[in-house]
Amino acid sequence: MTVRLAQEVKYYVGTSADTKPTSDGGANSRFYETDTNDRYIFDGSSWYLSEDWTIGYLHSMGHKGQLFSASYYQALVSRTTNLDILIITASGYNFHMGYALDSSGDGQTTVYEEPTVTASGTPITAYNKNRTSTNTLNASIYYSPTTSGGTQLKTNYERTYVRSEGSLLSEWILDDNKSYLIRYTPDTDQQVSFVIEGYEKEA
Repeated sequence: MTVRLAQEVKYYVGTSADTKPTSDGGANSRFYETDTNDRYIFDGSSWYLSEDWTIGYLHSMGHKGQLFSASYYQALVSRTTNLDILIITASGYNFHMGYALDSSGDGQTTVYEEPTVTASGTPITAYNKNRTSTNTLNASIYYSPTTSGGTQLKTNYERTYVRSEGSLLSEWILDDNKSYLIRYTPDTDQQVSFVIEGYEKEA
């Protein structure tokens, strides 16, 4: 990229349908889309989507009322069973998510894409982390679904501690209008909890 002097910096407000100006303002000018809450920075020739002008992206999504958290706890998961969490993404929305698993023993976690879902199970409410916002998550999350098969995306052995998959530390971008299964298979009878956090963007 050619170095450009940040002069004549201007701040624009419009919608995603508006054409962003490329000749009126200098490098480092900003554009705010009122209908999407997205922010853009001009580099002197092109506009680029900015994570945020002043704060981190997840912090920004929280302020926009677009960051959600869902959790589930089971006091006893038998070593002869699995604990399954099903995520069904909405049509037109990719779900950017991470999960955290905490258990009182060791076990194996496996993630599947597009399993055959016979019964979706019991819904888990996803709460908006901005309690002043009325936005809701379009994706649906369930526990104890009835499923079979699917493409195995990941499997790993879990030791007893809080896993670092959660809070979007290790982000998965789930495709729209698809099903995903997170399965935990314990080595012993255990207490297990899941936390899923994420936000949605149009596909």
